[in-house]
Amino acid sequence: MSNVELNTEIELTDEIIAGLQKTVAESTETPVKRQWHCETSLDSVRHWAWGIGDDNPLWSEPDYGSQTGYGTTLTPPSFYYSCNQGPNGFRSEPTRGEGLPGLHAIWAWDRWMWPQPVPRNTPVHTTKQAIEANVRPSKFGGDRCVELVTRYLFRDHNETLLASYDVAYMHFGRAVAAKKGNKGKSVERQVWTDEALARLADDVYREDHTRRGADDLVWDKVVIGDEIGTVVKGPLSVTETIAFTSGWGGPFIMASEIAHRYIRDHPRANAPDRYMRIPDFPQRAHWDADWARECGFPDAYDYGGQRFGWMMHGVTDWMGDNGHLLKFEGKLLGLNIIGDASWCSGSVSNKFIDEEGRRCIELNLKMTNQRDELTTVATAVVVAPR
Repeated sequence: MSNVELNTEIELTDEIIAGLQKTVAESTETPVKRQWHCETSLDSVRHWAWGIGDDNPLWSEPDYGSQTGYGTTLTPPSFYYSCNQGPNGFRSEPTRGEGLPGLHAIWAWDRWMWPQPVPRNTPVHTTKQAIEANVRPSKFGGDRCVELVTRYLFRDHNETLLASYDVAYMHFGRAVAAKKGNKGKSVERQVWTDEALARLADDVYREDHTRRGADDLVWDKVVIGDEIGTVVKGPLSVTETIAFTSGWGGPFIMASEIAHRYIRDHPRANAPDRYMRIPDFPQRAHWDADWARECGFPDAYDYGGQRFGWMMHGVTDWMGDNGHLLKFEGKLLGLNIIGDASWCSGSVSNKFIDEEGRRCIELNLKMTNQRDELTTVATAVVVAPR
């Protein structure tokens, strides 16, 4: 079977780059038509929180939420990942000049801001706008790639801002990446011994006693250098990927008629299985190891928002029910493949009172794997309760 049939032959050309930059220059704030979630309902929030392994009762247990100062369950800050996209093919119309069909994309960095906590059953209306298209050097993508930055704004039915979000993806040719991306790579799936799994489980069980909950975070008692504790994620499995995807959604989670109609309108989005020739989509690189290798990766890998959601889980456990996560910025540094586990930790780097009189605590966050490799870094700003 040829590369054309697999849809891996597209390369990043000057013409494609110029077209994308023109699209960005003409981009305006536009409503997102097909949100996976469009309300902070109990079930939607539960599915998201459970999909990142976060069992905080403040998100998912109405009896607990009714006893808090808010009188209801709240929305985890990371939930809005599931409100900025949905299945491309659902009642879609053919588009021209948008996106980079036939090129692969990887998550690079995120920047978030949340003005205030959001209660259960709040409508979420999302808009998007492409704001940057930057050519970056890339050994993985064959000398260069395009960093596409998109801004999403989330508002309720009164136009009150719930969250703002900038995200960057790196786009590159799949065929080039397949040739150069794996060159010299020695990343292999972790084979876990009973002893290693027992140590990981011990770390997980320690989390049971570290969530602050209703015990308020006291700004005056916070000391620079304080550790916030560690949350442990994984080992990453296909099942965990399914759990996350069911809460997050994704642009290519489509079935049967919806998928066929989308491929009819967007034939270059089709990335069929090499052996069975079943029509499919590039998102399957997160659970299909063969397709991940076609795109230049050593194995199936996690989602960027999944990792950032894990880090936010650690922050919200530490800050307690009445703290508020105001800002978060994260950068992905390395792969997290099937079999890898992640330890998310952080420490206090600064504390200050901002121009609005909020008592803020700045955190430095990091994520390491079982190989002691640093895979993700982030900073966050938490507002302590008065």
